[in-house]
Amino acid sequence: MTNADWQLSAKSKIEGRFFFANSDTTFSLPQANLGGGTPPGFPVELTNNFRNFTLTHTYIFSSALVNRAEIGFHRTLGLFVQSKVFSFSQIGATVPPFDDTIPAIGLDFGSATGLSLGGNGQTVHLAQNVYTFQDSLSWNRGRHAFRFGAGVTREQLNQVGFHYLAGALYLSWADFLLGLDAQGNGTAPFAPFGLATSNVIASLDLPGLFDRAWRVWETNSYVQDDFKVTSRLTLNLGFRYDRIGDIADALGRNASFDVRLANPNPPATGTLAGYLVSSNYSGGAIPAGVTQVGNEFGGYGKNQNTWNPRVGFAWRLPRTERFVLRGGYGIYHSRYTGQPFLQLLTGAPFAQLRELVAGANAAATNQVPLPLAVPSLPGFPAYSSNPDSPPLQTTIFDPRFQPPMTQEYSLGLQTQLPAGFVLETGYSGARGLHLIQEGSVNQAQLASAANPIRGQTTNTLANIGLRVPYQGWDPALMQQIESAGSSWYNALLVGLNKRFSHGLTSQISYTFSRDLSTNANSTSGPNGGSSYGDQDNPKQRYGPDSFIREHRFIANFAYQLPGPKNTRSALGETIGGWMVAGVATIQSGRPLTLTYNHSAGKPSVFGTAFLDRPSLSGKCTPSQYVNPGSVASNIGGSKTYINTSCFNDPAVFSADDPVGVGFGNAGVGILNGPGQQNYDLSLIKRFPMSWPREGTALEFRTEFFNAFNHPQFDDPDVEFTSKSTFGQISRTIVNPRVVQFALKLSF
Repeated sequence: MTNADWQLSAKSKIEGRFFFANSDTTFSLPQANLGGGTPPGFPVELTNNFRNFTLTHTYIFSSALVNRAEIGFHRTLGLFVQSKVFSFSQIGATVPPFDDTIPAIGLDFGSATGLSLGGNGQTVHLAQNVYTFQDSLSWNRGRHAFRFGAGVTREQLNQVGFHYLAGALYLSWADFLLGLDAQGNGTAPFAPFGLATSNVIASLDLPGLFDRAWRVWETNSYVQDDFKVTSRLTLNLGFRYDRIGDIADALGRNASFDVRLANPNPPATGTLAGYLVSSNYSGGAIPAGVTQVGNEFGGYGKNQNTWNPRVGFAWRLPRTERFVLRGGYGIYHSRYTGQPFLQLLTGAPFAQLRELVAGANAAATNQVPLPLAVPSLPGFPAYSSNPDSPPLQTTIFDPRFQPPMTQEYSLGLQTQLPAGFVLETGYSGARGLHLIQEGSVNQAQLASAANPIRGQTTNTLANIGLRVPYQGWDPALMQQIESAGSSWYNALLVGLNKRFSHGLTSQISYTFSRDLSTNANSTSGPNGGSSYGDQDNPKQRYGPDSFIREHRFIANFAYQLPGPKNTRSALGETIGGWMVAGVATIQSGRPLTLTYNHSAGKPSVFGTAFLDRPSLSGKCTPSQYVNPGSVASNIGGSKTYINTSCFNDPAVFSADDPVGVGFGNAGVGILNGPGQQNYDLSLIKRFPMSWPREGTALEFRTEFFNAFNHPQFDDPDVEFTSKSTFGQISRTIVNPRVVQFALKLSF
């Protein structure tokens, strides 16, 4: 790190900052893309290099008017490299050449005890350059403190060397050892019921052209006025404009699919209606049916301009100096992360995600686990009504996507108490709109005599393909990432602070909160919320979001133990300069949504695969969904945290089909996971020194993390079709007691 300041004059100053850092990390047991644990032998090498430079000029026009301008350059180089330990050809399997060296084998798939060979599977090289200019002007005039500002940012993200994995998934070890297709294992006669499956329950790979040169322009401007209306009332009034530009690709490879332009009843010869390409499309001639949009985003560039008013106040209540009331409201738009946008890599015309599940993968064997046909790229696969053509799969980045928006509001009372204490009580709320979610847009519809669909009046497994909104596409694997989610957050906040006196400072806080959203994991999901249940009914998926812990109590303190005033004496050196500090965290468990995988359980008449929930058995009240006793008493052997007798497979949907089931009715966030109690302590001894200068001190710290060695357990396995592991807790979330020693010299 390098800092440089240049005082040009009493009014003008230039500041320069440069930061340089390189890091290399080896993940011996990387997180597996196929789920389950990762055995040793498949490490991932992660390299992160950072370069940050800023140059700031501050000019003082007068004591009331100051301008500050800043330019910056920030570069991040990230290399994520999966080691290649074995190939498909080395274990006797035949696959397309581009898949041979990137095998990923999922064993006991979907189970908490599953095992994944091949590590994470992915490799990617990313180089990001960010150029910024920002100017702000501060002007104090009378009772007003004005702030004006504007800026522009240019971002470049270059991706090279990406590859996905070539995966083969097995529901059990027995399936892996057999490795037969549906004909060989005897399930082929059940094909009319959707039950013909290979021992390889699913296979997936991703051929494609993945290099990208993404580019983004962002601009902003703002104005704010802190207006001191009276000596007791201050208003904060502000407005911010942000243009959150969509992501363009200089290589001309952005593309998408618009379901509103798709032909729901395509001809048997096929159609390309619905495909979108960018204005700088580089894949050659654009075929008939494909639409070229007027920008480099591959979408419609909706709502890039955002308007964000903010208002706040602080009011010292009349006739007292002990109470201050504060409140505020603001609208905030934010950029979506890069992860959802990366899903564009999986779509036509520059890639083709091939994910064959259950019956669609009936021909797979251990010898040939993946389709050998290699698609020609760039190319647009046509979808059709021909029953002999397999349905297509895709993940769509909605071309009408817009930035997520949050309205935040709060009201709080601050009260000064005797002995240096301050009590704060308040309410905090937020309304989320246009939140990112991922779900299927091709769920099979319900047919009846009054509402026939393509001639179908019943709802069976055999006619799912005729009841989907868009014929020729998979009912479960036509996924769309869209900005259609919403949420409500409400919280009660209480805090008690003790200002430093008599050697003691402390803080206690308690939060009671609720967050309801249209999709589980709307905050923590990599592609936003996951739509578990009826894809066409947000109310059926509405419930507590999983990131919330309803009750959260945190206390921290630091106490300087009494000692001799003369810390340089022998007695002072021995018993003086001691301090003890600690943090206590006590919180309830997270709301858990139980999930159901129809590919591993009973098939759905709606064509749903993995985005569903189980049903209630009717044997339990809500208080019985978790087994009684302590968490520790429900761990080990076949014991379960969740009372598994309370839940069943979804029921058969109707008399039309004796096998096909409907949606599960177990609610979102239906039970809570284990709570958490953690205590961290520190013992600190400070030795004052006179060398090399006065004020020098040597500090020795002993830190105890999870000081009382209290076991704190992770959430249980919530996948109902995980067989014997459903409801079981298999790991802790906090390490056992860790003792750390540190020595610090301050001078």
